[in-house]
Amino acid sequence: MQLASEWPEMRGHRPSRTVSDPTAVRLKVGHALTVTETALAFLEDARRRGELCRPLDWLT
Repeated sequence: MQLASEWPEMRGHRPSRTVSDPTAVRLKVGHALTVTETALAFLEDARRRGELCRPLDWLT
């Protein structure tokens, strides 16, 4: 989380209170993996079709 907080997109964003709770963090890992796999699927599809897909493009 410390590294992500240095990204320009994350400036001014405060982590949730659950970040300090190890159990809550473990429970969110599955969700984070699903989100990452979804983003990669969008990227792979865009590349296969020859389209440009930049970070966070799949959110819009």
